[in-house]
Amino acid sequence: MAPPFLLDTILRERTAALLQSGSDYRRYAKHLSSRLQRLRKTLKVRRRVPKAGTTSTDKYTTYVPTANDINADKRFVGILSLAAERAWAHGLEAKSDLDSRLRRDQAAGQVRYVRSKLEKSRKLANLLVDIVVSGRDVEASSSSPAVDVTDVERLQAVAYAELISAAVEFEHGRFERAVRHYAAAWLALSGLVAGLTPVTDDDKNNITDDDNDTADLYRDQLTTTVEPALKFVSQQVAPAAAARADTVAGLARKYVPRQHVVFALVRAVVPDGEVADALLLTSSGADSDDHEADHESGTGKVDATVREVTWRSHTARLRDASVVQAITAARRADDDFAGQRKQVDGEYGQGDAAAAAYDPVLLAWQDAADAVHAAITDAEADGSQDRVQELYVVSTFANYSLISRRIARDRVLLATLTAKKQAQSSSGRNDGKHAVNGNVLRQMAGIYDAIVQSIVQIQDLAGVAADEELASGLASLRSYFRANRLAVVAQSYGNHYNNNNNKQQQQESRQAALALWVRAGDVLAEVDEVALQAVQDEEQEKILFNVDVVAARQVIRTGILQSHGLAELSRLTKSSSLSSSVDNDGSEKIRVIVDDLGRFANGNVDLTKLVDLQATPKLGAVPAKPAFFDIAFNFVGYADVGDDNITNNNEQHVSVSDSQDAAGATVDSTTSGQQKKGWFWRR
Repeated sequence: MAPPFLLDTILRERTAALLQSGSDYRRYAKHLSSRLQRLRKTLKVRRRVPKAGTTSTDKYTTYVPTANDINADKRFVGILSLAAERAWAHGLEAKSDLDSRLRRDQAAGQVRYVRSKLEKSRKLANLLVDIVVSGRDVEASSSSPAVDVTDVERLQAVAYAELISAAVEFEHGRFERAVRHYAAAWLALSGLVAGLTPVTDDDKNNITDDDNDTADLYRDQLTTTVEPALKFVSQQVAPAAAARADTVAGLARKYVPRQHVVFALVRAVVPDGEVADALLLTSSGADSDDHEADHESGTGKVDATVREVTWRSHTARLRDASVVQAITAARRADDDFAGQRKQVDGEYGQGDAAAAAYDPVLLAWQDAADAVHAAITDAEADGSQDRVQELYVVSTFANYSLISRRIARDRVLLATLTAKKQAQSSSGRNDGKHAVNGNVLRQMAGIYDAIVQSIVQIQDLAGVAADEELASGLASLRSYFRANRLAVVAQSYGNHYNNNNNKQQQQESRQAALALWVRAGDVLAEVDEVALQAVQDEEQEKILFNVDVVAARQVIRTGILQSHGLAELSRLTKSSSLSSSVDNDGSEKIRVIVDDLGRFANGNVDLTKLVDLQATPKLGAVPAKPAFFDIAFNFVGYADVGDDNITNNNEQHVSVSDSQDAAGATVDSTTSGQQKKGWFWRR
């Protein structure tokens, strides 16, 4: 059996029709007429039937389906809903074409036509509710059977009827009635959204894409039509200040009586009882004290709301319900984040998970800042100066909280990158490398830039410049982070020096690093530690001003000393070039290593220039070991300065042995006067 033509289908038809002008509504009404005619033809019913209890063929009435018809086929619901939607489209078409230049009688006639069409649409919608929800036929018979439809379909019928009724009362200017209908429509649509929103994992598996699309249609109807109209008509009924003090949920609970059928249907549609209680009984705004018991949820806890905020000795009341709701949600997000940090010790100190944990907090405070900005715009339009002054204090409080938590998130990212940099530096030294990954330093510099810009945004907030203590602390905090950024950029130049083999670029990198380190030290000297400590004493500012100036000063001092040493080595290297020099007489003299052993030398040592061979005196012949030295060892004598006799004897022996060898004679053992010894003579 095909589903009935109810609110979900109607909203889809409106979205597809792109209703913006009178011609769009005219085309939409024509489309509805064609669809209604096809439906009647399919169901084999006539548009008009004879009146009951009469036999005259001249008296006819519009056909209205009964409970038995709907039980037999749910498509009979579409006869009423399509007719009601067509009448509504005709009314909106006439309203869109209404021209202010018409004469008064013509304009009045056009307005009456619009109201009559809307009244017809409401009559048909209420008739559908009587049949589907109450089970009453048009004849009001007490024996009518119950209509076999689901609770979701009943709630859709009620929501559609309330929307049409609210439009009729709004067109007539009866805002007291319109606010009640808009409040009931808000509850019905919110119940339909809650019924399609998954709560558990099993619910997520049961929800289809069509259900998600339908929930989006209901949300769009709430945000674009119901909520703005409900706030407007509530301000027309009650004083503006009292109306702003109520949230949408508070207005719905205030203007819808508890015996209304929408309460029972919402509880039947929403499977989770706590969600239904939070929707029907909980108000997050400034409600009256007689409803405090309704604040209790299924857990037994009371939803505490923020009624005033205090920032730097300035206290402001929260008069707007939207601001109350947003700041309360932001405070609750802060409490949840603090609870997570207590449960998991150290998990949120650094890392991507620690930074991601700040996202719900930042989103909540951003919503609070947006809500305050919207409230300031409304207050300035109303001309309420007292309210504007209070809202400016609240705006400074919300934006300060947002920016301070953003800076805290950025500092978590900095801690992660610092740990990564230290790990890379340690592994680089072990592997023989000297450079840290430049991407890490680049990211750290970008985060420091973002922090400095955030501090500038705080300084531009209303009321900050007048607070001398806070302004001085923010100026010192800005100098602190600027100095850290300069230190990171200086480390990046040092990394460029380590990774570069070009000597000229190495020298330039050393000089730039030294200049940046010195500049970082000068900027850090501007930090007033007394002012920082004075601001840290405030509980609200601890999240922002918790910095370690002493550690930063030590890091910068170490960087200055290291860069100064490298720059001095670069200067000495440049002044001690070993290529060549000019002699006193103007001639070029080659510099050799032997002449400069007492000076510092750079890495470009030319080992081919150990000594200057041209300047060395000419050398003579060097005695060499003669051939057959071992054989003639005992016959060779060497000159000895201290023994002239041995020299003469050696010369005589050498001459004798030479003459005998030349003559080919055999040497007699008695001519030498001594016994010949040696392994040669023992043969």
